Amino acid sequence: MQIDDKRACRELHEHLFEVIDFLDREECRDYISAECLKSPEFREQLLDHISRCKHCQDSMYTERFVRSSLRVAIATKPLNPCASASLHRPTSRSDGLPRNREFRLCGRALFGD
Repeated sequence: MQIDDKRACRELHEHLFEVIDFLDREECRDYISAECLKSPEFREQLLDHISRCKHCQDSMYTERFVRSSLRVAIATKPLNPCASASLHRPTSRSDGLPRNREFRLCGRALFGD
């Protein structure tokens, strides 16, 4: 199945954190749930689109820059225990609602497991 550029942009922006984790952190690949990354054919088309699309490249650059800046800031002055614990706690909250997957993956990208 061929995807058009409009759909590829939408898929990237809906799954930006997971796409970056997939590309940058091999250990995160088992946690990826985005269908656009599970199918090798679809993934290849998405990555081809990213290589040609300035808007998608800018979005990925910005997210990677934020992650890098946070790593530097945290290395300089570690997070307080409460903030750090919130990134490492289980995927469901005490009220039974699911936690935001992207935030959890971002936490893994910043701090590891």
